[in-house]
Amino acid sequence: MRETLDMSAAGSGVFLSFSTAGALLGGLVVARSGADRIHAGMRWAPAVAGAGALAATFFGRTPWLLASALIVFGLGFTVYLRSAGLVVQLRAPKSLLGTWNGLIDAVVRTVSAAGILASSFLFDVVGGRSVYAVLGLLLLVTAALWTSFGTEKWQQLTGTALHRPDAAEDDGDEP
Repeated sequence: MRETLDMSAAGSGVFLSFSTAGALLGGLVVARSGADRIHAGMRWAPAVAGAGALAATFFGRTPWLLASALIVFGLGFTVYLRSAGLVVQLRAPKSLLGTWNGLIDAVVRTVSAAGILASSFLFDVVGGRSVYAVLGLLLLVTAALWTSFGTEKWQQLTGTALHRPDAAEDDGDEP
């Protein structure tokens, strides 16, 4: 925001707090949604986050629009990440919970590191507005891709390449 919107460091800090406010709201949304509606959150939340990123990119010069866009982004991104984690927590058997969480953690860390490096480089080459516009569009594509992830695919969380589904046993306790 400092470069793209020509803000001071203090101004950027103030506006970043709006994203945090959105994240707090997102946590409340996930908590109130319940287990039955988690998959719906995985469908709409990346679209909301993408819309927030795009709105901040294209309308960020207006302070109240920027604040609103950052709240929307924080809300959508938090609901998306927490919902994805909860699907695994609620659907994978306890005997595979560590494996699934480890796989997700490894992928998230690898993809995040690559994304941070690539976006930092691209930020210097093409500018922040382009990078955030692409981020917003990718989040919209992610939302579209999640529409095919239905409850029948949740059932497939009972196995991994290292654990056959018929060998996985769930002791019936909630995670």
